[in-house]
Amino acid sequence: MTMHNPPHPGEFIREVIWSLSVSALASSPKSWLTMQDQFDLWRARRAVDLREVESISFDAV
Repeated sequence: MTMHNPPHPGEFIREVIWSLSVSALASSPKSWLTMQDQFDLWRARRAVDLREVESISFDAV
């Protein structure tokens, strides 16, 4: 599911530290990379207008 406005992973870490939720800090590297990817994709979708990009069709070989 796509988040409307995902938090930047650094903001998430800051909130976790303030709330002293140590279990969230023990998350796997994959979860941190997923959070970063979601944030980056959200920002890119807001910054790039894909309506002017033309589709490329490939022939099956």
